[in-house]
Amino acid sequence: MAWIERDFCHVWSANAPADQDFIDDACFQLNFWKPVIQAFFDARNANGNTFLRHIDGRTKTRIRVKANMHTATGVGLLGRLARPTSAGPGYMLIDQDFLRCCRNVFDGTVTTGTQGATTITFTMADRYWALLELSSIILHELNHVVWNFAEERAYCMEGFFRQRVQADLGIASFPLCGQTTWPCGACVGEEPGCRSGAEMAPDIADISGWPTIAGCP
Repeated sequence: MAWIERDFCHVWSANAPADQDFIDDACFQLNFWKPVIQAFFDARNANGNTFLRHIDGRTKTRIRVKANMHTATGVGLLGRLARPTSAGPGYMLIDQDFLRCCRNVFDGTVTTGTQGATTITFTMADRYWALLELSSIILHELNHVVWNFAEERAYCMEGFFRQRVQADLGIASFPLCGQTTWPCGACVGEEPGCRSGAEMAPDIADISGWPTIAGCP
């Protein structure tokens, strides 16, 4: 088994082709929305080139889909884990159930979810965000690939990205979105409430707040 080079990342050869494609699609979306990520660095008056090279394909991170990541101790609900390495561009693991949940919504295999007794039919905006949900998680984990355990910056960048992209698209209020605000901004100067990842995490609107979808973690 080996790594396969794609447009914006390397994927694990043993992973299903559809999973490989979806990961590369999610990485492409980060490149498409690169101006938002650049705006994050601009707001911090920082040079983001070291990080942005992982977005535009100059440095391709290795991403592998792995089963049962979301049940592993310490990994968390969304099932993702990243590690830097001195031997290359680093790698991350993405939970298989999480990825396939997002992919099945995106490609229309799953069209509805439930909140209590209410059935919600997903719109094209929800479907697009299902792809960007994976993009947001990859963006967060890239912080750990580039800067090891930079949790404050990872949550700050993830929330900034979610809020700005959803606002630009006008979809923040849709069922699978929800990032209507981001009180931390780009955390310039580490304003109160933005000093640690633990303080920022509750403000992230992610898959844990989605309607119930069969097959999702």
